[in-house]
Amino acid sequence: FVTLFSTILKSSYRERINSVLALISSLYILNNLRHFSPAKVYPNFYNNRKEIRRDHKGKNSGIYMFINLADSTKCYVGQSSDIAGRINNYLNNSYLASKNNSNSPITKALQKHGQSGFSLVILEYVPISSLDQQETFWISLLNPYYNVLSGGAEGSLGFTHSEESKALIRNQRTGTSQSEETKRKISDANKGSNNSFFGKMHSRASLLRISVRKSLGVVYIYSNTWELLTVVTSVKKLSTFIEANYATIINLIRSGSMYRGGWYFTRTLVNPEDTPKISDQDSREAKELYKVIINSKDIRKPVFLFDAKSGNFIRRYNGIIECAHDLKMSNKTISKLMAVNGKSGNYIFSAHRVINVK
Repeated sequence: FVTLFSTILKSSYRERINSVLALISSLYILNNLRHFSPAKVYPNFYNNRKEIRRDHKGKNSGIYMFINLADSTKCYVGQSSDIAGRINNYLNNSYLASKNNSNSPITKALQKHGQSGFSLVILEYVPISSLDQQETFWISLLNPYYNVLSGGAEGSLGFTHSEESKALIRNQRTGTSQSEETKRKISDANKGSNNSFFGKMHSRASLLRISVRKSLGVVYIYSNTWELLTVVTSVKKLSTFIEANYATIINLIRSGSMYRGGWYFTRTLVNPEDTPKISDQDSREAKELYKVIINSKDIRKPVFLFDAKSGNFIRRYNGIIECAHDLKMSNKTISKLMAVNGKSGNYIFSAHRVINVK
């Protein structure tokens, strides 16, 4: 970020504001990508264009991602056998406006927000022979907002369906189902040696990609001490199980906030080795967990109290009012302290059960 800071100091007031916003967005993006270790991160696609071109003077092939700086949940994953060439295309407004490209969601977004409205991330450099495989992997993993196809060979190196085509595909598929006889014939035709995969084994990489694709949409339920309790197959199912609003769960996942003082909901494993205590979302143990969550509806904004000297956990208050009354403090003061794991007197106040005490 040294280059970005020097740019900020030399630029006009308006440019400084935009650069600072880009820096803040970039820090957020880097935090979200910390588990993936991307090859390169360029905070602002347009402002960093010279650096991008300099870094890719050779013919580099790889997987790249655009992230909308105004809404970092919106991104696009693509592949290229020549990243520099692809980048030059995206910087060319005539290319974006051409008939063959103007229908692409990412192209529309670049035209709407401008190239300076996006960050560019090079997720990884891979041989041309691995582009399809790795693009499919990243799209399956990240489920990017602007991607229409699932990547790889299906992606056709930038091709996207028109809105009319997508509508036709939806209409053709909606409400259709195979007859039992058809299902049986398909099953018989793919059994044993008739199956093209008969006698073969998946590589570790293939197994990982299959696992990721099957896990898309799942929600991991962690305790307030970050112990993995169980895994639910979708947000919709979780909202039914715990009688919570769908949008509420989505917001909790995005913000990383705790639910009712006891649980976190995530889309990814906090640690790769995490194993759920309850393996079946429909088991008796899981239903007991959902019941406990439902019965905790009176806990809105719990306060976790720690010893300021040792950092040891002392107790949980079910709300700010309860804490304020017990410790003879104002609600406002406690709320401010909770937001930053702040210290007052002999105590540290937090909205989380597990904190890093310095």
